[in-house]
Amino acid sequence: MTTCSTTRAIVLAALVVAGCSTTGSPTTVGPPTVVFADEDGCRIATGAPTCGFVMCDFIPEGKTLDETCGVNFQEGIQVTAPDPDVTTADVLVDQLANCAVASVTRDEEFERDHWVRNDGITMTVVGSDPAVESALATAADDCSPLVDP
Repeated sequence: MTTCSTTRAIVLAALVVAGCSTTGSPTTVGPPTVVFADEDGCRIATGAPTCGFVMCDFIPEGKTLDETCGVNFQEGIQVTAPDPDVTTADVLVDQLANCAVASVTRDEEFERDHWVRNDGITMTVVGSDPAVESALATAADDCSPLVDP
């Protein structure tokens, strides 16, 4: 049995719901993971009622991080009680469509993007989604001062 532990009990349940895989290899890349600098910023940016520190610190022998915690997993402050009808990609696309993002810079070494919203909230986005990539390209053209990653 795979154990995902967190600093808060509620985060454990949310991590299991969010897709902490216990068997087999993932066949597709999951949605982007968004990590925030603080819990308030997470709640404001996503509209989620609950955010907290999420980690996956037990990898069974013979398993990989991706198999155990999910592709694109990133430790940090995340939504811990997600709305099942709203995906991470939906939230990111909405923010780009509304020009709420001031800048995006790419960290090639760790294959992630650092987003700064107009209200100063910072997000680290790990992974990608075609809808997010398309919205990012459109926002780079339509929104100012968004910088092209």
